[in-house]
Amino acid sequence: MKQFSSLKIAVYGLGISGLKTLELLHTINNKLIADALQPASLWVIDKGAPENWKNRNSPELTNILEAQMMNQEWPHTASILAQMDLIILAPGISKEIEALLLAIKRGVPIWSEIELAYQFTSDEKIIAVTGTNGKTTTVTMIEEMLTAAGIPHFIGGNIGLPFSAYANEKLKNQNKLPVIVLELSSFQLESIDRFRPNVAVLTNLSFSHQERYSTFDLYQRAKFNITKNQHTTDTLIYNQSNCEHFADRWPNNLSLNKIAFNTESAISYVKQHFALEHFSLPGAHNIENLFCAIQALSILGIEHAPIQNSINSFKGVHYRVEKINGNRQYTLFNDAKSTNIDATIHAINAVKNPGKALYLIFGGKPRDGGAGYVLDRLSLDDTAIAKIFLIGETTNELYAQLQHKFNVVRSYSIKDAISSIDNENNFTGIVLFSPGYPSFDQFDNYQHRGRSFEELFF
Repeated sequence: MKQFSSLKIAVYGLGISGLKTLELLHTINNKLIADALQPASLWVIDKGAPENWKNRNSPELTNILEAQMMNQEWPHTASILAQMDLIILAPGISKEIEALLLAIKRGVPIWSEIELAYQFTSDEKIIAVTGTNGKTTTVTMIEEMLTAAGIPHFIGGNIGLPFSAYANEKLKNQNKLPVIVLELSSFQLESIDRFRPNVAVLTNLSFSHQERYSTFDLYQRAKFNITKNQHTTDTLIYNQSNCEHFADRWPNNLSLNKIAFNTESAISYVKQHFALEHFSLPGAHNIENLFCAIQALSILGIEHAPIQNSINSFKGVHYRVEKINGNRQYTLFNDAKSTNIDATIHAINAVKNPGKALYLIFGGKPRDGGAGYVLDRLSLDDTAIAKIFLIGETTNELYAQLQHKFNVVRSYSIKDAISSIDNENNFTGIVLFSPGYPSFDQFDNYQHRGRSFEELFF
């Protein structure tokens, strides 16, 4: 902790990770003062005038009287950031923004809150899960298995609480837990330095977040940062169907313990070692997620019985291909968590039934990459989809691309999409709400999107 004494530290971005970072830094400063050391000087940067910040009155911010607050648009913000000793960057903010260019040129370290929190770990076992899809499901499976095994643990990162919340609790109350499980996005992994998981899981890779990454290669590099500090005694579990080529380009990983899988090998392994008659999640991709969870916990020595018990009772993740009772003649699935086309493809494959027509509700906030890629992906199995109801800001662009290949309806909102389906009085097929795009055009987040869909039926 002494390494933070007298440092000038900026926290850039005041979402939940930024607030928990401030809370941790406040605890660090209190410990430094108690040890007769000079505390760190703190700056907080966000959009707009500080008095108008959404979280301006949050306890994490109001308790830190020593912090200086700044608008990122102020003309002197870039020069002040360039004078910092350390910048903690929110995952939603790119390193390429203008305010950070001078700081990067001068070599100021930029960390995610994941890296900051890692400084306060010791001998905890860390399982870190990333990938384009399946992260949350895999982490939730691991959480339930650890609970069934009676092993205390922390779950966080891109799900639940930020990692810094654990570090703060440990620092304040010496409350150390034996296992830490983190869901990590590419954004969080961009800005790690020494972070090292004992077990890294890469569920799958397909190009996503084109608004942040101009090429697939850049996106993959961010994901593979999860392995960059692993030792020969550590393990990487990865999907060889779409990760192997890139993995083999990382010479530092060659001496790792590697567990590679594809759909067939994952299904074969799980069926050979566990009973699946009570496993309720649809789709082969969920067997892949289950395989990752089982392998990660087997490395930690978790026994068969609690894993099997969790398989039997696992109900899935809220808003991820979630079957809901909508009091309709048709079958409803809420996959509001889908923010990319590959997640939607997984959902389609999980719920499609040759004897029932499938209606897809699709669209949201546009991403770079265009609708052409979406057309290519959906066209791989165009017979599975009877009709597509388009919603959100992508409606017109998608309509122009899809109308010649699919039966497409411009609904613009989920309410109008469901109204159109309800007007088809005799429809008894499957309705899948799997937007395939970010939610921020019409909703606060994917949870808000999922709740809004549910509320149409209750």
